[in-house]
Amino acid sequence: MTIGRFQPFTQGHLNMINEGDGPCIVYRINSSGKMPETLKGFKVGGRVIKADSVKTVTNYIDNPEGDLSTQEKELLKRPFTNELIEKELEIVKKNNKNIIDVIPVINMFDALIQFNKFMTDNADQYEPQFLMCGDDRADAYAENIDKYDELDDAWQSGKKIPNLLKGKLKVNIGKGRTEGVSGTDVRKAILNKDKSTFEKIMPKGVGKMFDEFVEAFDKFKGQLQGLINENKEFKNYINNNMKSIKEYLIKEGYHYNKNDFSPKDCLEWLIKNHKIEMYDGKIGDEDELNEYAEQAQYAAEDEGVPTEDAERVYDYCFVKFGND
Repeated sequence: MTIGRFQPFTQGHLNMINEGDGPCIVYRINSSGKMPETLKGFKVGGRVIKADSVKTVTNYIDNPEGDLSTQEKELLKRPFTNELIEKELEIVKKNNKNIIDVIPVINMFDALIQFNKFMTDNADQYEPQFLMCGDDRADAYAENIDKYDELDDAWQSGKKIPNLLKGKLKVNIGKGRTEGVSGTDVRKAILNKDKSTFEKIMPKGVGKMFDEFVEAFDKFKGQLQGLINENKEFKNYINNNMKSIKEYLIKEGYHYNKNDFSPKDCLEWLIKNHKIEMYDGKIGDEDELNEYAEQAQYAAEDEGVPTEDAERVYDYCFVKFGND
């Protein structure tokens, strides 16, 4: 098996699968969906992305030269829709006998659960061998494969099935992924409108989709520019109405003071004043806690706390609720 967002699926990914030398199921992680309407709702790596970073990425799309920050690189990795990558992988599957299926999933855990279900239902035909991946994800995959004795049934809520992957499914770092063509190489060929290079470094049959990938990047740039424009309009509104906003905050809202700001006190105020509820999720559950921390950050920003300090509220949620 292999797991990824595949933005897009490259010849390097295919070479990696073929190194496994056997039937492979490709689990494609769905992107989060439509572009957020505001910068406040756009997170990369758990952090709200800044307008300046978005502007840097739009400039890079026009002229792919220079260095990008880690967050900017991550933003540039998500230009293509689920539908476009699904169409590409159908072509790849048709032309490569080792790929027996392509399945959309929510995340890595969903992929492992669904693969375990597949192995449970087909134990008389297949044995789990390798999870083919790049070196950047190998440790996380290996840890989670052997972490649980049972996994949730992907199709029946509340039912558990034995984890047949534990002790059997080995993480294999494919050279085709680490030493071969990268998604960065492909995205750069698209940005440079270099169809010849694109055709050489993409799997057989995908070259005919070049114009669709170029169009997708152009649309992605337009969406990013829309976020920048929305942010400018919001700032103009704040500047034009600062007096009335300050009066409201002094009268009704959280009294922010940069010099003595405490994320602990801010979170307690938000809970006490029913801006957010007390966290009632499972202690240490990363997904639930991340969602709660985002809500806390947004609530702090709504009370006039600058993003820089609101992000400290986000971090504090993990300190307070992140350990058993």
